[in-house]
Amino acid sequence: MTPTAAELVQTCNSLIEVPSIDGDRAALQEVVRRIREFFHDVPVEVHEEEFGGYPSIVITTCASKSPKIMLHGHVDVVPGKPEQFRPEVTDERLHGRGAVDMKGFVAVAMHVIRDLALSPYPPSVGLMINTDEEVGGRCGAKHLVQQGWSAEQLINGDGGYGDAVTFAQKGIIQLTVEALVEPGLRYAPWNGLGAADVLLRTVSEGLQQLCPQQNELAEESNWGSTACVLSVETKENGSLPPRKASASIRVYWADDHTGAEVIELARKAFQPLKVTGRVDAERVYLSPSDPDLLHLRDLWQRQLGRPIGIRADNGSSDAKWFAPLGIPILILRMPGCGAHTDNEWLDVTALKPMYQTLHQYITEKSGEAQESDLAAPVILEQP
Repeated sequence: MTPTAAELVQTCNSLIEVPSIDGDRAALQEVVRRIREFFHDVPVEVHEEEFGGYPSIVITTCASKSPKIMLHGHVDVVPGKPEQFRPEVTDERLHGRGAVDMKGFVAVAMHVIRDLALSPYPPSVGLMINTDEEVGGRCGAKHLVQQGWSAEQLINGDGGYGDAVTFAQKGIIQLTVEALVEPGLRYAPWNGLGAADVLLRTVSEGLQQLCPQQNELAEESNWGSTACVLSVETKENGSLPPRKASASIRVYWADDHTGAEVIELARKAFQPLKVTGRVDAERVYLSPSDPDLLHLRDLWQRQLGRPIGIRADNGSSDAKWFAPLGIPILILRMPGCGAHTDNEWLDVTALKPMYQTLHQYITEKSGEAQESDLAAPVILEQP
């Protein structure tokens, strides 16, 4: 039975009321407990695991670590004002911390999984919920993937746009570039430049090589690699220019390379300086003409009653930890505004359309799988 908008709001509220911020282990455990209780007496498999102080929960309709479709989200939130943990609906907007990022989607997904599990022929589907996305996701989604959790297809609800489905999210690489020199006197650069001069010149030239499209990109055409220098540090060297300087650089990678390959490209771009790197997120990419992506978009805009685009996302999500598995990853987001701000809200009128979209998509994909199984040839053993 399709839930009413009021029932969906009630489930959202039960999650938003919990101040599940990083460091509050009791709150993280409480929000997971509420999710578990939602599935009380529902015929599902419930797997709970806590790693590094962060609990996760996975609900599946089958005894498998790899259902055909896995819905995916997180219920940890950034800190907010006390009143943001007292959800309130005004003018069809549900205000509260985590409403749009992303307890609203999780609440809808909970209803979808419960209703599918109670159907006469439940499809193979799951819901993974983590509590550390806002701090990197290493103890939640990454850990569970390492434990063998997967799916034939992932639907993540942590995209960047409420008016579009997302076909790609950029990889994120953290670089440190260091220059160590023997400088000449401050007034005699011909005897040797200071480390800061060498660093700034090399970084400027290297970034043009590493991210040649950066100056041509814009919000509506954002799919290209970009980089941002976060900080530059030097140490005083008496009357001489500094001997050592370092820059912290974050690269948002769009091209078809792994994070490790990007770090090697950076080493070449910033030669002869020392470069160390860390992969914070692998690139997530699905062709914008992928049939399943287009079908999900069509269902979503039909239920919502307004056009939905297809876009690449500047940011990242826990979907990044599934990227190395090579499975299709579809990403969308509940309409709303103000994530991570004092005025975060969710469009209440979109809750039921999101439920109907996910329910119909999973049901149709399940039907395709059953037809495929029925069409498979039966090989009889010879007597």
